[in-house]
Amino acid sequence: MSLVIATSMFAYAKSILLLIFARLLQGIAAAATWSASFALICDLFLKKERSLVLGIALTGIEIGSLIGAPFSGWILEIGSYKTPFLIAISITLINILLVFFFLKEPTLKVQKPLTMLNLMKNKYILFMATIVVLAESSLYLLEPILPIYLTENLSISSGRLGILFSIMTLSYGMIAPISSILTNKYSPRFITISGIIVLATTIPLIVLLNKFWQIIIVMLLIGAGVSLALSPTLATLGFILDKKENKSYGTAYGLLNMFHSIGMIIGPIIGGFLTDLLTIPNTLFVVSITLLLFGFLLTQYDIKKA
Repeated sequence: MSLVIATSMFAYAKSILLLIFARLLQGIAAAATWSASFALICDLFLKKERSLVLGIALTGIEIGSLIGAPFSGWILEIGSYKTPFLIAISITLINILLVFFFLKEPTLKVQKPLTMLNLMKNKYILFMATIVVLAESSLYLLEPILPIYLTENLSISSGRLGILFSIMTLSYGMIAPISSILTNKYSPRFITISGIIVLATTIPLIVLLNKFWQIIIVMLLIGAGVSLALSPTLATLGFILDKKENKSYGTAYGLLNMFHSIGMIIGPIIGGFLTDLLTIPNTLFVVSITLLLFGFLLTQYDIKKA
């Protein structure tokens, strides 16, 4: 219901303070939904099924992010300012009813629920959290600097910039289930390292190539690299808790969600800071080297010892 209230406030707010509060409430609702949803997947599905289902969930999230903006823009054109929000409220209410009547939550006994502090004392969980921050920040630092570089050096229009970021998001979402399937067949560490290497080697290509179609391929690979790096962390987190015979999935995925948010927040800040200190090409090379170094450290990480 928090999301319904927040969306209603967007539709009827008359001041900037109310809009800020609505955005804050919306973020809280999204965080709660994200964490609870992944925890529920771990409760409902066995370990062999879990990776694929988590990947499908990630795809759904990314597809929603991809189509949400253009859909709301189209609705705005044929309706009014309030129309997209009213439709969003209706969809949310329908979802609440479906969850209430059809979703049967399993009853699991957690003898000693873990706190976030307990989880962060586990070096393997903390290491995965670092992967999340690194991959997310690498992705989001492109947002403030990439449009500037491509506009100034390749004269790419705002419309084409939108296409590039949409392609990257679509690639992220479509690769997530594939990454999850590979996680079941191979070592999660191998999949994550592969994603980091793909991300590290493709980011610098943005400043080395000068054709629009080449940049499209690079953005596809960046989205795929982030997906390969991040998707195994979801299943691996559940695996660690299963191995310790503790079902504190909600706390665990809440922690992971927090580190996702940290990456999204610090990414643009780091990108802007490094660009002011260096240049955009040098910033991308620094990011690439950092990713490769972390990928090397990851070779020392063994989930089987978690």
